Amino acid sequence: MSHASETEFYINCYASLQDEIKWWNPNNYTIFPVTDPPTTVVTETEQAFGLSELKDKGAITTQTKENLIFLVAALPRDTRRNLSYTLNEFVLRCSFNSKDCNMERDFKLHVDPEYGNCYTFNFNDSVELKNSRAGPMYGLRLLLDVHQDDYMPTTEAAGVRIVVHEQDKEPFPDTFGYSAPIGFVSSFGLKTKVLKRLDAPYGSCSDTFRPDPYIYEEHYSDSGGYHHIQLECLCQQPCTENVFETAYSAAAWPSVNFKIGVDCPAVPDIYNDTTACTDYYRKNTAYIEIYYEQLNFETLNETAGYTNPSGKRTRGTQIFRRNARMRGQSIGETACHHIQRSPIRL
Repeated sequence: MSHASETEFYINCYASLQDEIKWWNPNNYTIFPVTDPPTTVVTETEQAFGLSELKDKGAITTQTKENLIFLVAALPRDTRRNLSYTLNEFVLRCSFNSKDCNMERDFKLHVDPEYGNCYTFNFNDSVELKNSRAGPMYGLRLLLDVHQDDYMPTTEAAGVRIVVHEQDKEPFPDTFGYSAPIGFVSSFGLKTKVLKRLDAPYGSCSDTFRPDPYIYEEHYSDSGGYHHIQLECLCQQPCTENVFETAYSAAAWPSVNFKIGVDCPAVPDIYNDTTACTDYYRKNTAYIEIYYEQLNFETLNETAGYTNPSGKRTRGTQIFRRNARMRGQSIGETACHHIQRSPIRL
């Protein structure tokens, strides 16, 4: 292109742009005065439940859950129990040490202030449920149905809550529990440590609790109790305590080619549709495996640290001696819903 033609091109472009410009005339517009932002109306319910000052959705959800806990906790125990699922509705499959569970004998119902109906396996120390082989095939295996269609808007996650504890210890799933998601096999491998503490004059512990002035008759977890209530109780640490170390792993369940089989008729309206049945189990069930990774356990013995001038040993620094032993082991497990339709612990 020649220099003359380039000049002509730029002139034409400039002229075309000038023709398209629409100059702003303030007389053609109506200018409104600036107004204050709309005022948010706080209802009496929001104020009573402590929601009026909260902006974050997570904080609002947490506060709402706590309010629901107190509201439902005020209901009679039978009413709270009926708000949740029965054992047969919750536990679809159960085996221990490669044998069928005895549903009536092996499970005990608890009504938790946060999770509601909870079921503890192996609660009865008069019945020995022990295994002497390590690995998931010989532990406790559960298929649990969470009925996700019944979840409340305040329930953020779908799954179950698992607590591994001693048989004579009250479970607290909100503090010590583990969450297991739906659509997965959740494996909990256990190792055991036995803590042995010194009683007076070196320490203060007890393996026997009396009903008064204690909340629970047997071992009471040191972080349990009633939320936001201060009580002067004489709860001591146990002289002998089993501590369970847990390793978690997971895999998708059910697999694409897995046949649900006899469990499909339990799902109304879709039991003749294999694809729909598998999809239901993937969205509503969690498979749980709780087992020992190894059967030996470690013992930690508390001993006096030093002696005073009179020759008597005093507590001083706590020293633990480690011993390793083998045994068949017996524990309790408590499984809970995340549903929180009412405070529920399953």
